[in-house]
Amino acid sequence: MAKEGNGQLVQRFYAKMQAGNIEDVVALLSPDFELVYSGPSSIPSAGTWSGHEGFRNWAQAALQGHLPPESVDFEEFVVHDDKVFVPGHVSLRVTTTGKTCETDFLHVFTVRDGKLTRWHDFFDTFAVAQAYMS
Repeated sequence: MAKEGNGQLVQRFYAKMQAGNIEDVVALLSPDFELVYSGPSSIPSAGTWSGHEGFRNWAQAALQGHLPPESVDFEEFVVHDDKVFVPGHVSLRVTTTGKTCETDFLHVFTVRDGKLTRWHDFFDTFAVAQAYMS
């Protein structure tokens, strides 16, 4: 895919995530997809998740925990070779505690052959972990 196509692929990823259909999202992922969602074990979706099944397991943990977000703002989509960088801001509510938190984030995606192969999510893990504490 061309550079512009990589940015559009990530935009489709976000649209399908926001629609809540995980199988539509999985269709955009390579079989060897890797998600790095940093944070302590108090965040159930934290960790490194591999493959389609790994993404489904992450999504289930995140949906039970703090997704969908109360609000999200994608500031821009910066495409460089096979990478797409998306800075933004998100407001989350943790289901089990009712607490909210806000954090800036940077999503770094890698694209190969028209599929997402990697997503590394950088965010304020301390703020999110605090929202999970009773």
